[in-house]
Amino acid sequence: MEGLSLVLGSIAVCLSVGCGIPQLLKMLRTKSSGDVSLVTYWMLLIAVVLYFVRAITIKAPVFIASSSMNIIVTSFVLRTIYRFKQKGEGENESR
Repeated sequence: MEGLSLVLGSIAVCLSVGCGIPQLLKMLRTKSSGDVSLVTYWMLLIAVVLYFVRAITIKAPVFIASSSMNIIVTSFVLRTIYRFKQKGEGENESR
């Protein structure tokens, strides 16, 4: 039973860390973030930081690692949203 738990946990970690990557790649490819919810990614970042704090408190290395990776990916997504939203605003003003 513990082997199954480890496999399921590993799949969950991969999915949770990987869920932001397709959005990040799409924004980088299209150089646009207009259809991406800034509020959603801020809420996600706050949730992941809270999970990270909890993981440290209970000394759970797997959750510390996955939360750390989630924080990094979500931060890159937020940075990219701001980067392309600012570019888009400047382009619209110059027209």
